[in-house]
Amino acid sequence: MFRSFIQMTGVILTFGAAIFLIVANFGLTPDIIARLSCTVFGYNKEVAATLATQSAYTRSGFILLIFAFLLQMINVLRPETIDDIGAGNWKISLISIGCCAIIILIAYLYSNKLSDKLMKESMDILKNK
Repeated sequence: MFRSFIQMTGVILTFGAAIFLIVANFGLTPDIIARLSCTVFGYNKEVAATLATQSAYTRSGFILLIFAFLLQMINVLRPETIDDIGAGNWKISLISIGCCAIIILIAYLYSNKLSDKLMKESMDILKNK
């Protein structure tokens, strides 16, 4: 029972963290990035690049948090069997580590592509001002 309480609490907090991340991040649009990058005499490309990267990485983190939330919910809602007690299989652990490495690599590549897209949109806004 305590195991279920801890796992459910972790699941709910993971989901809450994801909501906070995405709500804060969706406000950072290319238009706002462009406005934040402006100075009195022009614009600061480095600031725009940093904000675009921050936005892209936060969105990728949100996707990973939601994925983790779903996996944890599956675990919590699945009935525990006698086979689960003390179960520890190093082959499954290695497979899990490999899958997580692939997922994180895909998230990293997605973040870089999204960052480039946000940067391009922000630069277009800045150049058209």
